[in-house]
Parts: sequence; structure tokens; C-alpha cells
Amino acid sequence: MDPTELQSALADHPLFRGLAPEGIAGFAERGDLIETAVGDALVREGQDADSLLVVLSGELKVTKKGSRGFPSELGKVSSGAVLGEVGLLGGGKRTATAKAVEASRAFSLSREDFEAMVDAGDLAARQVLLRLARTMAERQQATSERLAEMAEKVEHPDGTMRLSVTEIRERLLQAVSDGI
Repeated sequence: MDPTELQSALADHPLFRGLAPEGIAGFAERGDLIETAVGDALVREGQDADSLLVVLSGELKVTKKGSRGFPSELGKVSSGAVLGEVGLLGGGKRTATAKAVEASRAFSLSREDFEAMVDAGDLAARQVLLRLARTMAERQQATSERLAEMAEKVEHPDGTMRLSVTEIRERLLQAVSDGI
């Protein structure tokens, strides 16, 4: 993908849509294009969370290891998805693995480059920062609502819990997948 194609792909992505062309060009210059074949991991659980990943094409399966070390599928993401926004803003470790279900392309932007853009007063970077904050807030709200629903469903009128550990685990995994 040449620089013009990358800028066009970024301009079509919801995270960058509506930004000035020079702002999109600034992102394209600082980031990297990652291409994956079927079965390739774009990110792995436990790796340093030091970049934002913007899915441009393809489909990825997102999994998380359970307490016994076996992966559970949290969901699938495709073009238009954003992964790693928490790591971009706060660091830490990746909380899930994302593997290509089909050949995929993603744009990767390091935390270091993003912070440099924000610190320099780059308007496009500040707009993306606001969009990421809104995305995180929406996901947090959705997760909180799901947890509240789960609490209502598991609590019996006498105050005892009526779900098995497996049922609780499945509901928690579903709540987390809704917040991918």
C-alpha cells in the first residue's frame, strides 16, 4: 500500500473520518502498516501495550486466556475496529490476543509517536484523543450496564446466588467482549 492509499484508508476509518488531510498525512507518516495472513497474531495477550491498532481490512478473532490457561473467544472485529486504545493511553500489557481469521491490514501507531503529536499541539492528534476517550467511556458504560444486568439475574430474592461458576464466567466473558 503506497502512502496515498494509506492516507485514503485512514480517511475512511471512523477514528480518522473528517480530519483534515494534513492531519491524516501526519498520522500516516508516523505509523506503520501491518499485514497479516490467516492465523497470524496481530497482538498477543501479555505483550507490552505500546501501540494503537486500527483495523483497515479483514477480520480478527479476539481471545483471552482463562484462569486455567485456555483461550476463550471474546468476539471478532473487522474493518473499522480499534484495538489497544487503553494501552495507547495508559500502557501496561495487552489483555487479549487478536489473530487474523482472514488476511487483514491494520495501521499501528506507537504510544511514543502519538504522545509526541499531542504534546506538539497537533490538532488531529487531539481530535483522535477525544474520540478514543469517548470510545473508552462508551465501552465502560456498556460493561457496567452488562454487569448490573448480570447481578440482577444471579441474585435470588433471598440474597443467594443461583448461577454456576461456569455461567458466571460465560457472562463475564460476554460483558468483556462487548467492551473490546
